[in-house]
Amino acid sequence: MSKKRIVCLVMSLVAAMPALLAQDGLNDIRKHYAAVKEHIARMETENAQPPRYYELTIFENLPGTGRHTENMHFYYCDVKLAPEEIEGDVELHPHHWLELATAKYNYAAREFYEEYLYDEQQRITFIYARTPDYDYGREHEFRLYFDEDKLIRVHIKSREGLEGPFAEEYLGQTLPENARTFYDILLQRAAKFPKLYRGIDENTYY
Repeated sequence: MSKKRIVCLVMSLVAAMPALLAQDGLNDIRKHYAAVKEHIARMETENAQPPRYYELTIFENLPGTGRHTENMHFYYCDVKLAPEEIEGDVELHPHHWLELATAKYNYAAREFYEEYLYDEQQRITFIYARTPDYDYGREHEFRLYFDEDKLIRVHIKSREGLEGPFAEEYLGQTLPENARTFYDILLQRAAKFPKLYRGIDENTYY
């Protein structure tokens, strides 16, 4: 093989590395998400182990839209400590970290649903959101993937009204400009949930 061909091959591999690494990251996120959802499903079956999550429901009467209900679930994992780090009742009541937060809420008759997946450092890795507000007359599904807080994949589907299958609308590594406002709202909520979770976790009765 000539030196020129070797150089071209090396350059091609270097150019492909970001895409390959991103794909590995996507696969890891999808596996993590599937494992968490499977764990939640097992908790909900008959004769399952006692469920482990926090639930928070808010009822409000908002000006202009009336009754507002928001139901949130916080699914958590134990912090893994080395034997020398375990003191007192930590083994009986270990520290936790937020793994998945879900939220279902409404404004007037419009209903929203969101999921936020985190890693052990409490960095957002995946957001799923279903919203009727992104484009008037259509409902949208957002799937947003992150690597160390950097957006690496955007997948958007939509459908007319609130029934029927979702159709492909956008798939790429950058955010469509007309989705920017809703994306910013999702990021704000993604930052809020770990704080809200800690407020609950650090003030339980035991």
